[in-house]
Amino acid sequence: GHGTHVAGTIGQETNNDGIGTAGIAFSAQLLPVKVLNRFGYGSNATLAAGLRWAADNGADIINMSLGSPWGGRALEEAIQNASAMGIVIVAASGNEAGPVSYPAAYKQVIAVGAVDSAKQRTFYSNGGPELDLVAPGGSSEDLNGDGQPDAIMQETFKLHSGFAFFDIGWNYYPLMGTSMATPH
Repeated sequence: GHGTHVAGTIGQETNNDGIGTAGIAFSAQLLPVKVLNRFGYGSNATLAAGLRWAADNGADIINMSLGSPWGGRALEEAIQNASAMGIVIVAASGNEAGPVSYPAAYKQVIAVGAVDSAKQRTFYSNGGPELDLVAPGGSSEDLNGDGQPDAIMQETFKLHSGFAFFDIGWNYYPLMGTSMATPH
């Protein structure tokens, strides 16, 4: 699903005999931490607990391809603690075309927005003074004329209805969003 897609963008193996994709840091060791339920819901408390666990178990970089309009004291303290340990924290800015969401809005977090294949801010990407950088997040448009949406393509498990534009075969699913931009 969503997390597998993000993890693949980071660390999927290379040398796939021309039928796979490669992650941007394919030799990185991933430390997956589940903080949301199967429907994508959680709380600041579960996110804070996941951050503390990752920090205590050797994470160097924490990618949070998730967001909420609300912050919270426990979450902020967990971020401050991880940052004080020298851990780099990046988070998706959000997909509502509004202000940067939490946890990306915290000053210790690198807030990532999304651009399309034309290097233009996407229609959905949140922005504001907290935004630190942008990266490819994909678009539902076909700007390059190849007949496919310019989303971020990744091999992943089949996503439940409503998340994938379509299945193009070989278990590749195109997704778009600041969650897809954040691992870049």
